[in-house]
Amino acid sequence: MAKIIHSINATLNGSCSHHDAIADAEHHGYAADLLSSADALLFGRTTFDLFAGFWPQAASSTELPSHTVSLGRALGRVKKYVLTKRQLISDWDNTFQLSGQLDLEIESLRRSIGGTIVIFGSPGLASSLAAIDQIDEYHILFQPFVVNSQPKLFESVGSRLSLRMMSVTPFASGVLLTKFLRQ
Repeated sequence: MAKIIHSINATLNGSCSHHDAIADAEHHGYAADLLSSADALLFGRTTFDLFAGFWPQAASSTELPSHTVSLGRALGRVKKYVLTKRQLISDWDNTFQLSGQLDLEIESLRRSIGGTIVIFGSPGLASSLAAIDQIDEYHILFQPFVVNSQPKLFESVGSRLSLRMMSVTPFASGVLLTKFLRQ
């Protein structure tokens, strides 16, 4: 059964809007490394729409930094599963819709994928998966500032989520990459 890793940016007070992140070469290098170990990506609809609106074009850009272009190309190659009830029409390569019941869709996906499923962002989806104990590893990139914006990290987790620290890696930007295992 596949392992699920959730990777998300969060400010020190738990805001995880896509606007509130330092996305530099070091950050994209981390994402590319994580992506290289992924057999599939899993997205909620909002995050998928954000990614699909930027990354396919970034993959062929001549004006973006090389680290951004490389990450865009890597994202295009991996299978992308989007959990949404709304009809998904996408021309981004290797994109598939999952529209059934959350727990059943995740169980089926975990059984069909051989290794690792990565969730980038998607705080609502990840919070729902955490609530049903379906995330194995958490990578939280704590941003070095406080912003009072929505969404918040783990908003719908109703009970204690016990984690064990694996590592902390500081980035030159001040971002702290923290990795945790579910206990």
